[in-house]
Formats: sequence, structure tokens, C-alpha cells
Amino acid sequence: MKKIGFIFALVLFASWSQAKAGVYISEIMYDFEGTDTDYEWVELGNDGGEDVDITGWKFNDGSNHNLNIPPANGSVGELVVPSGGFLILASNASTFGSFYNVSESIIDTVMAMNNTEESISIIDDNDSSVDSVSFSSSMGANGDGKTLQLVSNSWVSADPTPGEGNSSSGASGGDDNDDIVDSGDSDEGGSTDEASSLEEFSALPYNTEILVPDIIMTGDEIELRAYTTNQEGMVTHAGTFMWNLGDGNFFNIKGTDKIYHTFEYPGTYKINLTYYKRSQRVTVDATDSITVKVISPTLEIESISKDGAIVVRNASSNALQIDGWSIVSDGFTFFFPQGSTIMANSVITLSPKTTKFPYTPIRLEIRSPEGVVAYKYPQVLTPTFSPKTVSYSGSSTLKEKTQEEDTTSTVPLVANSVSSGELSRDRALLILGIIFVLFGAGFYFYERGEAFLNKIFKKSDVSKNKNISPDGRDEDEYFNPDDFTILEEDPK
Repeated sequence: MKKIGFIFALVLFASWSQAKAGVYISEIMYDFEGTDTDYEWVELGNDGGEDVDITGWKFNDGSNHNLNIPPANGSVGELVVPSGGFLILASNASTFGSFYNVSESIIDTVMAMNNTEESISIIDDNDSSVDSVSFSSSMGANGDGKTLQLVSNSWVSADPTPGEGNSSSGASGGDDNDDIVDSGDSDEGGSTDEASSLEEFSALPYNTEILVPDIIMTGDEIELRAYTTNQEGMVTHAGTFMWNLGDGNFFNIKGTDKIYHTFEYPGTYKINLTYYKRSQRVTVDATDSITVKVISPTLEIESISKDGAIVVRNASSNALQIDGWSIVSDGFTFFFPQGSTIMANSVITLSPKTTKFPYTPIRLEIRSPEGVVAYKYPQVLTPTFSPKTVSYSGSSTLKEKTQEEDTTSTVPLVANSVSSGELSRDRALLILGIIFVLFGAGFYFYERGEAFLNKIFKKSDVSKNKNISPDGRDEDEYFNPDDFTILEEDPK
């Protein structure tokens, strides 16, 4: 009876230690089957409403041991125990990670727990004990591959569940453990049915809710989150989340309640979520579904003022959340900050003091958070064609087949494209221009050349018959008296 009383006191002490909310010891592997070396570990849970940073905390098994900050000594994740989640302290983080498939943080530390009787505690950065547990081999999990697990404020022996909620039905560790359960009977009062208590604990229902924007733009990466709570309103991030996104994509995620996804095409999609508390996915614990509308980007640049203000329009009938979208101008980029929304069929005006573009932009692009160009400013209109009517002799009028009528020969037009007719006309004008220039040049050189040649040839021919003065002047400038005859006066 003394032994039973001592063990019962240990259980009550552990239960009292766990009564306070926050970080607590939830599972202990103190005696691994076979050798203990590198296989001891302790799971920490957090039943508080906020994540808890345990940087600077210590594990104590008679001595204080520092917690290695990832990635030191094989530690992975971060020194944070998430709200409703778990964190593993391991004597060898690498060995633990290769033996157990968990997504929670694994923190390496020194452990040397006694297999017969031990007391362990978690010490915070103020050297205060956050939680402590005293146990003995008589409680079970003594080299049989099982762990001690805290279930409904009592410690039971069960198959290991690192990173998950503990087993709802513990396996007895021997006759002594059975005595603990039976010790609730007394002459003074009624009995406590521990098995019934465990069953009630396991039957607590869960509720999960999908958190996602109602309106989504194609090409925009979004976050989908599952907000999961138990009947008491405690949030949990552990478990398995199965997502069907309605567009053919399916995700089976363990240990995290959020995913990221991009819808490539517009439409209305139904998203289904199934939640399992246990990774074995034996029983569905909660479900939820939601319908989302995916639309093509409808953001436009309506105008740019002389002072550089940019008017952006939402041309859709839905309000759009544009976090992370950007406007780009000649290498300069303005990002819409978190929480940016444009109401349906509305405009917003961005001041140049806000965009900080160095000059009034001429060309702009609206880009999605992934860098995909959704709109270009200015828009270049695509030329259209009208059927031409050709009259023939007779009473009937026929239409020529054009690109609009012959869909088999239609070539898609892009911005700044021109038709073959326009190209032929431009070539003809160019050729006429060249001919005109050549004709003008020829005429010019012909006139100048003829005058030049006439001058040369005339000078050459005339110089043969000219009298040249002694000083080199021609006959137009030199008077030769021999060329004149003096007429005598008629005597009559």
C-alpha cells in the first residue's frame, strides 16, 4: 500500500504541475526498447493561445542542459512551441529525425534519464520551472517501445505519438499501474472511472474552418489556412489536413494548417478540407468546404496626369485585394502594400509622391505578385478589316473573301501589327519617293552639267579665233587697230 500511495502521489503531482496553461511536458520516451543511447526524447505541448519562444530555456534531468539552436547538432525547425502544437527535445536530433517522421521542430539537447525513477523539468530563461514530471518504471513504458503520455491530466503508457495528440487509450504498464486506477475506491466516497475519463477526452469534437479570400485573381498565389479548434476552443496546428482545391489539385499535409496555391484559370471552385487529429487517418475529426470565385485580372490604368499621378481602375464588379501587385515604369517599381483593396468599378489615384517615380511615366505595366504582366499602358488598338464589295456585270453583287471571312487563313494580330495592304502601299510610296529624288537629282546635275560643259567647249572653240593681247586678254578686251579701215571722205 505504501508503494501504491507513493505512485499515486507522483501522478497527482504531475497532474497538478500540468494544471497551468502554456508549455507543458506531454510525452516521455525514457527507456527505449533495447538501448537508450541517442533514443531518449521528451515532447513539449502548448495549450495556450499564443506561440511560445523557448530561446534560452533548459532541460533538466538533475542538471540543466542547454537547447541547441537549429541547425546546431542536427536540430531542425525553430525554438518555438506553437499554440496547440508540439516541439520535440531529443538526445540526438539526427537519430530521432531518421526514426520518426514528424514535421514539428526537433531540438537537440543532453539527456540522461534514469530508467528506474526520475524527475525532469523545463526551465525558462528566468531560471524558473515551467513544468516538471516525476515518474518511475512501475508506471509503464519501461523498455517495451511505449512512452509515458499525458492524457486527461493522467499519465498512461501507450504507443509513441511524437508531434501529435496523445493516445486516447493507454496500455497498462503492469499490475502496479492497475493498482493506481483501482486506488480511487475508498470507504469514504465513490470511485473514479479512469477509462471512462479517457473515453470522454478522446470524444471531444473538433471544428475546422477554411480561411481564404472569397475573390481570387488568376495567377495570384494565395494562402489557405485551416482554423481548427476543439470543443473547449483550443486551437491546434497538429494533425493531418487533406485539401481538395476543386481545380484538380490535392494536398495531404501533416503538421501544418496552411498551404499556398495559384489558380491558373477563372471559374468557380469548391474547396474541401478534411481534418484528422491522428496521422493514421482512421477517423475524420472535422470537415469544412467553401466556394471561391476566381476571375481574370481586371486592373487597368485609366490615365496619367501631367504631374505624374496614376489613375488605376478596377473594372470588375467585385472588390479586389491587391497586396503585392505592382506598377512598373522604365525600371522603377511601385508595390501596393499589405491590405490594399480597390472597390468594385472604382478608381484610385496614386500620387507621384507615393510612387516616387523620378519623372512622369509614359509606359506602364501592372504586374501580379508573381511578376506576370496583367496590363500594359498605353493600349495599342488592333486594326480591323471590313469586307470589300466588288461589282460585276450582271444583277448580282459578290463579296471578296477577306481575312474576316476566311477563318482558315486568319493570322492573329498583335499590338502594332499592320496589314499586307498597308505594307504594299508603303513600299509603293517609298519607291515613288526614291524615283522622284533621283529624277530631281538628275535634272539638277543635267542643268548644271550642261552649263558647265558649254562654258568649257565654248571657251575652247572661241579661243582659236581670238586675238590675244600681249598681256593675255582676249579680243573682247583688246583693241586691234588693224581690224578697222579708215574711210576717206568723198571728194564730192
